[in-house]
Amino acid sequence: MTTPNYEHLLPPTWKTKISEWLQEDIPSFDYGGFVVGETDQVAILYGKTKVSNQREKKEENKIDR
Repeated sequence: MTTPNYEHLLPPTWKTKISEWLQEDIPSFDYGGFVVGETDQVAILYGKTKVSNQREKKEENKIDR
């Protein structure tokens, strides 16, 4: 018994359509997904201000209100 051939059921533009779907679902590189894996990983996030300064400003705003 031979396996059925379903190639004729696909539209001629199926490769383009799959690329469009991927572009829609994953428009840019997912850095978070890249870091996730089976082994422990470390990520260093850089910012322009210290987190403690932002917390202090939030506390000051609460007091001023």
